[in-house]
Amino acid sequence: MIDHYIIGTSNRMSPEAPVPVVIPEQEYSIPGGAGNVAMNLSLMGANVTCVGCIGDDNWGKKLISILKNEGINIEAINIINNHPTTLKQRIYSDGKQVARLDTEKIINWQPDSEMKHDYNDYDIIILSDYNKGVLNEP
Repeated sequence: MIDHYIIGTSNRMSPEAPVPVVIPEQEYSIPGGAGNVAMNLSLMGANVTCVGCIGDDNWGKKLISILKNEGINIEAINIINNHPTTLKQRIYSDGKQVARLDTEKIINWQPDSEMKHDYNDYDIIILSDYNKGVLNEP
């Protein structure tokens, strides 16, 4: 999951609906969901390995790039063809959130047999799904 923020200002309302017309001034993306937990643990000095899946899209590539740049092991992240990476876009105008756009497709994901890990190698395991279909009964 990746969170994308669009920060801007507005000086008028849209003629089509009672919403502000936002002029973007800044945009940035950060890992959301389990990626946010991974980032926080990494920033505290932990060695982190992410296990999960992303879509085969630009948002997935961006998420992988961010995690790699923070020293997080991404070798166990599976790329799913023809599937979008879960994306939460928040639009802010004049310091207030005015909209959120969610792009997601719930799946029943099962890791490949080659993705099995020796979980005894880890000091702690954190499971996070946000009801997106990653943690399912086999």
